[in-house]
Amino acid sequence: MKTLVLLTLSGSVLALLLLGLRYFVLRRMPSTVYYYAWLLVLLRFALPLPGLIPTPFETRAAETPVYSESTVLDYHDRMQDPMQNAESSGVPAASSDAQSAARSEERAGAQTTGAAYEAARRMDWRSPALWLTIWALGVALSLGLTVFAYLRFTFRLRHELHRPDRFTRELYASIPGHNPALYCSDAVQTPLMFGVFSPKIVLPEREYDEELLRNILRHELMHDRRCDTLYKWTAVAILSVHWFNPLSWFIRKELNRACELSCDEMLLRSMTREEKQSYGNTLLTMAATSALPAGVVATTFSTEKRNLKERLVQIMNYKKSGARVLASVLALVLLAGCGMTAGPAVGNIAEPKAPSTPADDGAILVTNVDELLSAIAPNTVIELSAGIYDLSTASNYGADTHSSWYSWNGVFSEDGEAAELVIHNVDGLTLRGAGLEETTIAAVPRYANVINFIGCHNLTVRGLTAGHTVEPGFCSGGVLRLENCTDINVDACGLFGCGTVGVQAQNCARLTVTNSDIYKCSYDAVDVHQCQDVLVSGCDIHHHGTREGQGEAMNIFSAVYSEGFTVYNCRIHDNRAQYLLNSNYTKNALFLSNEVLNNAFGAKVFTFQQYGATVDGCRFEGNDVSRGWYAGGGIYAADIDGNALEGAELAEMTLRDIPPESVTPRPADLSQTTEVPAGGEILVKTVDEFLACLGPDRTIVLDGELFDLSTASAYGGIGTEYYYWQERPDGPALVIHDANGLSIRAGNSASDATTMAAIPRYADVLCFRNCDNLFLGGFTAGHTKEPGACSGGVLRFENCGQVMIEKMRLYGCGILGIQASYCSSLSVLRTEIYECSQGAGQFFQTDGISFMDCDVHDVPSPAFQFTECGDMTWNGEPVSGRNGKYDVNADGTLSAPIDAKVPYEEESEFHSGVNDLENPFSTEPTFSFLTNGPEQAYVEVVPPTPQP
Repeated sequence: MKTLVLLTLSGSVLALLLLGLRYFVLRRMPSTVYYYAWLLVLLRFALPLPGLIPTPFETRAAETPVYSESTVLDYHDRMQDPMQNAESSGVPAASSDAQSAARSEERAGAQTTGAAYEAARRMDWRSPALWLTIWALGVALSLGLTVFAYLRFTFRLRHELHRPDRFTRELYASIPGHNPALYCSDAVQTPLMFGVFSPKIVLPEREYDEELLRNILRHELMHDRRCDTLYKWTAVAILSVHWFNPLSWFIRKELNRACELSCDEMLLRSMTREEKQSYGNTLLTMAATSALPAGVVATTFSTEKRNLKERLVQIMNYKKSGARVLASVLALVLLAGCGMTAGPAVGNIAEPKAPSTPADDGAILVTNVDELLSAIAPNTVIELSAGIYDLSTASNYGADTHSSWYSWNGVFSEDGEAAELVIHNVDGLTLRGAGLEETTIAAVPRYANVINFIGCHNLTVRGLTAGHTVEPGFCSGGVLRLENCTDINVDACGLFGCGTVGVQAQNCARLTVTNSDIYKCSYDAVDVHQCQDVLVSGCDIHHHGTREGQGEAMNIFSAVYSEGFTVYNCRIHDNRAQYLLNSNYTKNALFLSNEVLNNAFGAKVFTFQQYGATVDGCRFEGNDVSRGWYAGGGIYAADIDGNALEGAELAEMTLRDIPPESVTPRPADLSQTTEVPAGGEILVKTVDEFLACLGPDRTIVLDGELFDLSTASAYGGIGTEYYYWQERPDGPALVIHDANGLSIRAGNSASDATTMAAIPRYADVLCFRNCDNLFLGGFTAGHTKEPGACSGGVLRFENCGQVMIEKMRLYGCGILGIQASYCSSLSVLRTEIYECSQGAGQFFQTDGISFMDCDVHDVPSPAFQFTECGDMTWNGEPVSGRNGKYDVNADGTLSAPIDAKVPYEEESEFHSGVNDLENPFSTEPTFSFLTNGPEQAYVEVVPPTPQP
């Protein structure tokens, strides 16, 4: 807001100076110079260029805020409260009952003072945040009205445009240059040009003689060559930012007037006396017409009658002279000089001096925030004395300090002005406190990180506590944020909320967080992204996601697109979070010798993408893992020998010391598939044999009557590299993936002799993902027939190609016989689909769907639904359109149903769940709870839109 006021004041001064030069001092200033001189004024309005004459606002005094006393007490409470819940955290409680009583009295007084302060702050109608919001709404309204007027005018005009007659076209073509498109229209009464990147000249529908038409076209083409429409739109954008300044509206009008005068002047330079007289007559002729609607940004030939005299006088009196050149030079020099004079002062806020007395070991001893900031420099050890360093009390808080090593980054705050400290490009810096309980660095703004390090190397933070002041309300700023840093050591520190993340690192290398206490954060304890070699060791991680008024944390640890992330010998207890470890595309993740006690995990314990993690020597006790140990995806943790770990094995793991340097990370061994014999054909008699044989380039022959997947000995277990079990509300679902060239067929020619079945009502019988060249034939597939509703389908294909289904029987109680998303070339031959509760098939973004000689019966209408599909045929006849709903007639033909709605689509108020398809960060389906009348209900699995 300060910068905005400075810009509008300095721009207004320059605008008034230009007007004075034009009308009172240098009356012979050329119109072209005057027109382009407004560019200097617009730049002064837009760019916060420093000036020689300072216009500073009053600097904040380094005073102790009203809430500082309660802040101190809250820190003491913070150190005691978690320890009452966790005895071995290593932080002592209060020393005596007398001290506790004294603290209680002080707390009562501090709370009264803080409440009064908070009430006064809420009633302060002069809050900068309020005025910032009003200003932003004004900008949106001012600019929006102009854009709306322009779009409405041009939209109506484009429908009335047509080519001019032959005479006009030939005359226009005779004018040299790359000319814009020319049109005629009854909707305009004055020649005009609109558009920036593809300009168009529009002439009113009337009779023109050659002289009149040539003058008009030369004028509009001069506007085009000077890019006047771009100039005008730039002025609109800049002046809309200063809508509250009355002078901005006058400037825009004056700029339009100067544009026409300047265009006339540039044409007059090459005209003879007779041509000038002709041009003036053209102005008189066109001045009888009306101008453009208000707010339309375009160039026109006609002008308001009160400006016509000025243009005619300029035509009569125009001549080149030395006085005009001198006036131009003087005007530009004066404007440029004044533009450099008015503006924010450079370095008007003096930085505090650093203390001159170093500590015994050469460290610089500081006692307040100003001394801390002034001491920041490369290869420096800064020792912070005991006390609270509230960064918002700095004398230059939020100002443009022009320091080489730190700056203030403005952030949003409900109280108005707020900033976070950014320490940048410092090598060899050490911040050393007097101890965890003695030294605290605090930030008041809830949207600011406490300290943000950017581009720092060989950095050490030791022996201090950092966090936001403990106050009610939401917080979105972290504690320590590191970006593009290397060789960072955070040791013996206390990092607490209400910050969202204790340690957040991006594009960093060799980060160690050791012997530290990280607690009460609302999102993550440690979050790294695109980092290398991160070690969290000997830390106490507790009470995340437990702060009153906030929900559970997202992750305790999160590592994304990183390599080398280790959590070792840590105590992780009394947290509420979605996941313990979220490792997405992170190689060499180790979770060793940690105690995981009394935590509640709202989703799963571990979630992995692409790579698993090595988990060993840990103790898991007293945790709520009712949602399961692993998120779906088929990627599991392994012990140090590479053995995949089931949830039961993790629960029974015992605590033992395994140093990270002794472990070679390896993926879980999931290779349990059977070798393919010569010829690639395998005969299987049981479900276990079937699962073990799944893989690419083979044919599995089902030699048995019933293959009930829920009877597998590894049902819901780890799976292999070609299949995994995906959790559903009532049981696991089989997902076969990356098995190209797989064929599954029955050994008996009768399709009803062999059945592939699933018990879970929410699971598809067979789901294929990322498989090409699939063949399924000769057997029956469906859910076991039991009372009750069902929400799982029979066959599901996701991102598959070249799929053939032949001589099969697909039945309910599955809701759909076939579902396909993002597939290609899917053929269904001589297959029976029946007794499905929602239809025979649904297809989404699938091309090349072919049905031949199929029997579809006892399914609701519509039997088939196609969404964004192409190249579909039924018995050789093409199915039109990319979207449609169809029924199968008694004669085996397709037809659109009279009512294309599925009878089962009446949706109830209950709808929950998250996406499942093509989203690498989600493995759960979307469940829509649907009803078919008052007596029957079931659940539909809805394929979501893929995420990029």
